Amino acid sequence: MICLVLEGSGHRVIPAHDGVEAVRLVREGLCPDAFVSDFRMPGTTGLDSVMEIRSLHPDMPCLIVTGDEGLWRSADSLALLDIEVVRKPFPVPKLIAAVTRALTTEHATITGRAVEHPSTAPHAGD
Repeated sequence: MICLVLEGSGHRVIPAHDGVEAVRLVREGLCPDAFVSDFRMPGTTGLDSVMEIRSLHPDMPCLIVTGDEGLWRSADSLALLDIEVVRKPFPVPKLIAAVTRALTTEHATITGRAVEHPSTAPHAGD
């Protein structure tokens, strides 16, 4: 469904069966503009896949889609890593907006609230 939604909004999507395949594709040279993954997948989690992909491309925008309440509660922590969490079930426009933000900004967001990137956050005494 995520592929269909993103393709329908004009994005070119390269699907992977699971996180292992997604990481393999990136290791083989694929460099997508953004990486979108479900959290729960066969073989590995979306977070594990994001971390492996980020080791290869540290600035790649990453989003995790999940219905997992535990992960959703840690969304603020993931935002500090510039990983946006989109909670299932979601309205189609919410997913499209999250991908659009990921492609147009260097800041992670949670439910539309910008979180300062650690490198741009004001320092104490500034």
